[in-house]
Amino acid sequence: MRREFLGVTDAFSLFGITARPIPDEAELKERYLRASAAAHPDSGVGDAGRFAELQEAYRVLSDPSARLRLLAGDDALAGRLGSPEIFLLVGGTMQAANAALQGRASATSALARAVSMAECRAAAAKVTLALEAIAESRARFDTRLRDLDARWPAVEPGELAGLASDYAFIGKWESQLREAEFKLAHG
Repeated sequence: MRREFLGVTDAFSLFGITARPIPDEAELKERYLRASAAAHPDSGVGDAGRFAELQEAYRVLSDPSARLRLLAGDDALAGRLGSPEIFLLVGGTMQAANAALQGRASATSALARAVSMAECRAAAAKVTLALEAIAESRARFDTRLRDLDARWPAVEPGELAGLASDYAFIGKWESQLREAEFKLAHG
């Protein structure tokens, strides 16, 4: 059975692997490389549409959030907010980073630039702490993922959807923090 998810045919059946929370990475990569080499548009007999479908399917299976959403059977993120503690930490950190960056951008005198540099260092320290908290959360999510995989297929779709949501939010927040970290360091 093949179904559509995020515009991708069921990635598990596309690669002919067993649907589960943690697929065999080596098998997945081997099947992806073999199939994409055959479908590559430059191969002479390739199919650009099939190649794009394979790329997107591999991306979905490589991303824990997308993979779990695929297993849950629907777009299960609606109504979830992620961890409130991490949300508040990231929100406060991003406010501090944005204020420091704005202060640095508007600093016109040597004294104002010195003050803004100190604010940027303080904001960068907050970003580092927030990234450490995200890494700890990701480790907990990975443990939950291994637990779901061990209990598979006796797993409720809601468990899959909840963990998918957690991975999605933590990924988004980590990306925002990494961008702030870069801007603070390379202003």
